[in-house]
Amino acid sequence: MASPLEWLHDTAAVSAHMAEHRVVERLEQGRGFARITSFLPAVVAEAAHTMLVEHDDWESMNDGEVAYRSDSVQHSFQFSEPEDHPNTLGLLANAVALLFDDLLPSFSAAKYCQGDGISPHDDKAHVVVAPKDGGPAVLHSRKYAGVLYLSKGWKLKFGGALLDMEACVEHVPSFNSFVVFTVPRMHAVAPILHASRSRLSLFGWWLQPGRLYELDDEVSSDLEAVEYVDVAELRAAGTSGSASGAAVHLKTQRRLDNQARSARARQGARERHGRIQKPSTADRRKASQPSKRR
Repeated sequence: MASPLEWLHDTAAVSAHMAEHRVVERLEQGRGFARITSFLPAVVAEAAHTMLVEHDDWESMNDGEVAYRSDSVQHSFQFSEPEDHPNTLGLLANAVALLFDDLLPSFSAAKYCQGDGISPHDDKAHVVVAPKDGGPAVLHSRKYAGVLYLSKGWKLKFGGALLDMEACVEHVPSFNSFVVFTVPRMHAVAPILHASRSRLSLFGWWLQPGRLYELDDEVSSDLEAVEYVDVAELRAAGTSGSASGAAVHLKTQRRLDNQARSARARQGARERHGRIQKPSTADRRKASQPSKRR
């Protein structure tokens, strides 16, 4: 291996390595949950750790960004988009995405500091996706969730454990370990307790076309969600490395999630007051940014 980054460029080598993890078999054996140690080759994991430690382009994700959602959860952490850093985070995200190379990936980097965490949630979400080739928009659901932990020497007493609430198990975010599970699954991230250590990770989902489940706050049809999506902007966010010619990233999905949820909230209010009307153009343009949680 000439260098870790060169290995990440080698799609054939990365794909072969991911196949060795037998993730589908592990998920079946673990009833929808699997934890993989030594997920990346050791030298690649070391380089990924250094990459995130030196990374300085982080944005805040917190409760204040949630709007019009009845089941919002308490959450706080920092995130960064692989699409904004194609030669570093982008390479890492593309490699992890090959674990399910037939699904649409949506990954971001995360940094949790003291006090950061996420309260219980199940990761269910629907996303409307338009492929780069100009085809029709298609509703997708999160099929699998995954987290690659990249903080070295992490201990349970530091906080930040993944709490699998269905199996009643705490998973310490050990270096170069990977957790993957089928959505929906109730889980949480324990608050970070250490004053100076940061919990670093790459997290995200694989999306599958179709409505795999109902959302807790849904009140209407797929078409309503599509009505509030700027398909052209979504298409512009696509990357050629994904299976269906588009990749959904955190900023894009947060906006789309909020647009659909805002629409549902407005229609729900109108139904309660007996005034069902088609939203105006001005209404469609209003959007705050909700959470895309992990």
